[in-house]
Amino acid sequence: MALETPLLNGSIRGAYNVSNRLPRVSAEDNQVETPKSSFPAMVKDAAADAVETVREADTAMQAGLRGEIGTQKVVEATMSAEATITTITATRDKLVEAYQQVLRMPI
Repeated sequence: MALETPLLNGSIRGAYNVSNRLPRVSAEDNQVETPKSSFPAMVKDAAADAVETVREADTAMQAGLRGEIGTQKVVEATMSAEATITTITATRDKLVEAYQQVLRMPI
């Protein structure tokens, strides 16, 4: 008797997807493979993407003022830039908060 419920299938699929993202252990030397990208590289890429999103929104707004693109495209670009700036601001706030907590730690 096979259990074919959507919940069970979803749980199994989710567990399988999570296991695929775990680092692989090679059998020969029993060492864990390290990810190819580092945290600083990830932050740098995220910042570059954010800057590019804001620049694209600015370009779209200017083109909208000249009448080159429609209002819908301008609104979409503006909302994308707003979401990006909100994310950046929240990230900055968390980094500042973490830094302040480190400063308050007793030595």
